[in-house]
Amino acid sequence: MMEHLTKESFKNKVFDFESNQEWSFAGEKPCIIDFYADWCNPCKIVAPILENLAEEYEGKVDIYKIDTEKEQELASMFNIRSIPSILFVPKDGKPQMSMGALHVYKRQEATGSLEKHPDFPGLAESLFSLIHYRSSVQKKCAQLGEMECRLLSLLAEELEAVRMNELAERLGVSESRITRLVERMVKKGLVTKHRSTRDRRSWEVGISRQGIDANVNVSAVSSEVQAELMARLPEAEHELIYRNVKTYIETFHQVLENKDTELESSHDRLT
Repeated sequence: MMEHLTKESFKNKVFDFESNQEWSFAGEKPCIIDFYADWCNPCKIVAPILENLAEEYEGKVDIYKIDTEKEQELASMFNIRSIPSILFVPKDGKPQMSMGALHVYKRQEATGSLEKHPDFPGLAESLFSLIHYRSSVQKKCAQLGEMECRLLSLLAEELEAVRMNELAERLGVSESRITRLVERMVKKGLVTKHRSTRDRRSWEVGISRQGIDANVNVSAVSSEVQAELMARLPEAEHELIYRNVKTYIETFHQVLENKDTELESSHDRLT
């Protein structure tokens, strides 16, 4: 059963904003708060979804509704600009706001999917571990810094030296940063720097033998790891495994990008 909140009941059950400047959840269970209005058609789509959630998670999650027309102070406090807006409040930690009926529908679907596939979170954690894993050779390269490794890889692919302003553009950094980066790497013997033969006002950068060796070592280890991995997987299932892993990773990236966009939007509203 969903409960409608007023300013006073919100203070008692969720957050007493008149007594506390920092967020302090007053409830005993996590809660979901639906900011709505009677004239809002998308809100009417959300209502039955929330009612189902209220029944399914009775005793585990409290679900509240706030009429933005009657409780304008509460709507203003959370900077509600469009409805329905749904506030997800964990027992510990900061609340998160989602806007639109589609978000609520997806959240309900996601909850059901996790119950059917409880191993997915563990799979995600394993994937993160693989992403962050580095072999001993890769760690040696990483000690130089991520940008140094990227610069070595870029120069190793080129047949001739590259102008510094072009390096800055291709790596997406400022020319002053490239200048400092190249100077450090020249001192370490990883790259060479000389005046451009095409434009004497410009400098060109090439990879040294030491830099080639460092880059080849990293590439060789990556190739060896991939070759051994493929050898251990059942050959008849290579294509199926590839398609499934590719789909999972692409979807993973999309979800992360959407979440980043949501968090950036939320941060912009708060600032």
